[in-house]
Amino acid sequence: MGSGVHHVSCFADDESVSVFLQQVLGLSVYDRFNAPQAVTASMFGWPADNPGSVGARYGAGPNGLVEVMSIPAELKGTVTPGLGFATFTVKDLEARLDDCRRLGFDVGPVGRFDPAADVGLAAALVTVGGVVFELVRYERK
Repeated sequence: MGSGVHHVSCFADDESVSVFLQQVLGLSVYDRFNAPQAVTASMFGWPADNPGSVGARYGAGPNGLVEVMSIPAELKGTVTPGLGFATFTVKDLEARLDDCRRLGFDVGPVGRFDPAADVGLAAALVTVGGVVFELVRYERK
């Protein structure tokens, strides 16, 4: 079962969200990462020919973070700034996705990528009543 919200993800086309999180809420950068084109296309629904993105997560971690994905300049006007999804970490990803399918929820494909040299992840988006959630399983290498 899930252990709580790992992070909420949002898309920003300027620095205002990061400024708000740091200067108003006092959140510090937990980590920074790159999201390759294949991930931004499959997980975020961005155009297939997008350049990928850079992101940062804010908060004390490891859970309860706010992830801010930068919308590349060439996608401004195509990708809308806003909230993307809430992410829950699960140990039994496939079983949770089977439950979602059984309950009639829209389950996207499982995507895999390596946010760090020693960590991989498998994740899928699930749409429930018009709200998008990401279920993710982290995998130590």
